[in-house]
Amino acid sequence: MDCSLSGPSVKLSSVNQLMYPADKPPTEELHQFLQFQLPREWALGVGPRRRKGKSPALQFSFMGSKLYVNTAKVNSGRRPVTGICLFLEGRKSDHLGIHLQHLANLPSIIQILGNHDLEYADDSLDKAYFEPVSSKMFSHVCTAPVECLDSHTGGYACIVTKAWFEVRLIKRKKVLFLRFEYSILSSSIIRRSEWSGTSSIVRKSGFFSTLLSTRLSKGLHQIETDPKPLKDDASNAVGYHGESNTDQPVPTKPPKMLRFVDTKEVVRGPEDMPGHWMVTGARLCVQDGKISIKVKHSLLDYPDMDN
Repeated sequence: MDCSLSGPSVKLSSVNQLMYPADKPPTEELHQFLQFQLPREWALGVGPRRRKGKSPALQFSFMGSKLYVNTAKVNSGRRPVTGICLFLEGRKSDHLGIHLQHLANLPSIIQILGNHDLEYADDSLDKAYFEPVSSKMFSHVCTAPVECLDSHTGGYACIVTKAWFEVRLIKRKKVLFLRFEYSILSSSIIRRSEWSGTSSIVRKSGFFSTLLSTRLSKGLHQIETDPKPLKDDASNAVGYHGESNTDQPVPTKPPKMLRFVDTKEVVRGPEDMPGHWMVTGARLCVQDGKISIKVKHSLLDYPDMDN
């Protein structure tokens, strides 16, 4: 017996799901939601290539391999950043880099204040935030939150638009720091912020959000490689991104440094209601012997838009 359903009622239900999806944003936030329905791109740490000997390096054991650090600034072009990930770069995937996911264009509701950005770094150097990755004798990570407070901007909201790493030698130990540069927004205030990490990402799977997310993120985080086939060897990898939902090419054998770096993306997009989140802070973490990142996403209000 054919148990399939058909008829006008079923067709009407399908139409209603298309026109009135369950995961649509609240009516009062529809304008902001639509403003953020733009293609998203990944900004990489582009700069002059440095030989390994000139790149700062972290070491986690006496005879272990070194993790080199890309300290080039990653620039979103003053466009809102929506996600961050740590990345293993280089042919041997032994260089730690930071990548920023950002909107391809600046939404019209966002107005950047002036032509100068604010570089903010907490230089308190509180040892309580210095955590070893494997042993106290070797390299540490500064886990202090990096965020720009309203008191630093005269009450204006600010968003992350540049990021980079810095390595300092403190009491004969190398410490990895995360640095941000902010763009200050006019006529906007932060309504609510949430911290999220790679272990706390929960995705909605409604039709509306899935459709938008698929169309807007198609082709994200792809690295152009030599069209010639590469040998089946991890040393030939251009970059390693272990848990990406994109088509990032990965080596057949995971690189050694993957045991020390969590490369999952921490992003928020159209499927994360109300769909107009921006990155306003982050912090490095050490979890189970791996360097990871937690990201502070914020929702903004625009009082002038309501007048």
